[in-house]
Amino acid sequence: MNEDTAHLDLVSIIRNLAIGSGDVVFVSVDMGNLPLPKMAFEISRAGVRGIRDRYCAFVLDALLEVVGDSGTLLVPTFCYSYARYGEPYDHEKTPSEVGPFSEYFRKRGGVIRSLHPMLSIAGIGINAAAILENIGKSGYGVCSPFMRFNDYRVKFLFLGLPLAKCLPYLHHLEHLYGV
Repeated sequence: MNEDTAHLDLVSIIRNLAIGSGDVVFVSVDMGNLPLPKMAFEISRAGVRGIRDRYCAFVLDALLEVVGDSGTLLVPTFCYSYARYGEPYDHEKTPSEVGPFSEYFRKRGGVIRSLHPMLSIAGIGINAAAILENIGKSGYGVCSPFMRFNDYRVKFLFLGLPLAKCLPYLHHLEHLYGV
């Protein structure tokens, strides 16, 4: 399957999941479980990095096409090395540790990232700043970005992932109810 056909197929699949123009979407992606088109690449470190970025761009382009200029994409950019190993958190440089798509998205121009050393979320689009900026110090709960999800009718999209592996919003609800 060529890239153009695969792009149209992915856009169609996302739209069939009731996601459309103007939506605010929290998306988690496992690139290894997506049916991606074949793309030629050089067998080298640079070639592998390049193809990884091309695949991430392929998925992101489809997502951006579906939500349009009036939509917003939110992607988890969690990093656990701060808590596990005591590594310092640098808001601009600390990479996402939840897959290549989230790291690709984090580094893309125009993306903003919520300020949290473990549970940051990156976003782009019309509502990204309203959801991700001026938040409290907790990753979950009343002053977190997750608390604002209901106000913006955020939809959840999991590409290549089962629901049970990627719904941090559930932890937010647990936090609110003292579970």
